Amino acid sequence: MKKIITLASMLLYFVLPALGEVASVHKADGKYYQVFSGVSREHAQETASKMDAFFELFNSYFHFDEDTLEFKLKVRVFANKDFYDDYLKSIIGEKKEDFVYLQYSDPKRSELVGFVKEDDAGFNASLIRNGFIQFLKSFIPNPPLWIQSGFAIYFGNTIYDSKHEVAVYQKNLSWLDTLKSAIKEETLYEESKSNHSLIPLAEFLNPGKDTLASQMDIFYAQSWGVVMFLLNSENKNYNRIIWDSISALEPEATSEENQKAVFKKAFRWANEYLLYSDFLTYISSLKTFPELLKTGIELYSKGELEEAEEEFIQAILLNGNNYLPYYYLGLINYSKKQYSLAEYYYESARQLGADEALISYALGVNAFSADRLEDAREYLSKARETDPAKYEDRADKLLSRIDAMIPAKKE
Repeated sequence: MKKIITLASMLLYFVLPALGEVASVHKADGKYYQVFSGVSREHAQETASKMDAFFELFNSYFHFDEDTLEFKLKVRVFANKDFYDDYLKSIIGEKKEDFVYLQYSDPKRSELVGFVKEDDAGFNASLIRNGFIQFLKSFIPNPPLWIQSGFAIYFGNTIYDSKHEVAVYQKNLSWLDTLKSAIKEETLYEESKSNHSLIPLAEFLNPGKDTLASQMDIFYAQSWGVVMFLLNSENKNYNRIIWDSISALEPEATSEENQKAVFKKAFRWANEYLLYSDFLTYISSLKTFPELLKTGIELYSKGELEEAEEEFIQAILLNGNNYLPYYYLGLINYSKKQYSLAEYYYESARQLGADEALISYALGVNAFSADRLEDAREYLSKARETDPAKYEDRADKLLSRIDAMIPAKKE
């Protein structure tokens, strides 16, 4: 549906609704984007650079011909939600809590619109998800919904490296619990087919309004899961399905035509039962951050250090902001007498908020074992001072040994 923006609604972007003050608008051009920011010139330029990096990451999967873009993609970021709300209400008659892609019949008018949030992580995640939708629809205005939703979630944990101006993909498992819960209840291919949690393939590839209304969460989770599975399966035939699906898309086609083309070119030849079975096996093999931590701790307690180490490393790849995997990697490397590496992990855990006394004691024990007695004395003293109830007795035992050893060292 074509949207008409009145002069009055356009003025809302430049005037504070409550105070009547003029708001500054800063413009920056990137390689693929034109950004309008109500924050600052620097913010506009940073956003343009960030979006360019995301574009190149997205297109490393889709391989669209960039020369077919006749104009730069438009991004508009408001300095606060009040501006954003007024702008959206003037166009679509409602408020949004997130970025939104406004798609017009004239592609040059289409734009990604959002507002700055206090939570940088939330702002970036929203920008990435909706930025992917803008990217995809700029080449394929009517893509299959599972491709649009699945890849938007797939890229949702991507980070921007401002130093090198590149987007770095990071695995996003935010929908894994939802999908695993559905799989546990699944009876799709059992004898009793009266009830199932997952959406059957034909319906999934071409979902109706009723499906989306009643199973929206499952559809999102399943879309992400199918994209993950087809991209990462060790079976090249499954990898080919995703690439054939992308290559089947046509910019002039309707949504229904693209859905039919994808089925005919990519899915028609697949054994549905085998595809379904392998999909379930793959998804069931994935672990969330809590699952990786739980498995790692269990393996560590059994003395299976190499296996535990792998679990904790995978946990860090999913969430590098939690101190627990770093702490356990410190313990593991201490056990392996890799004292320098153990110290690195302990210090990393400290920086991420681990208990100061706990880390000081661990560093003290580590330094003692590495024969760095003065460092050990300093760490252990700090541990007993920070939490004497827990560490005074244990620290004093080692400190007594250190006091007995240091004179001998000096002699």
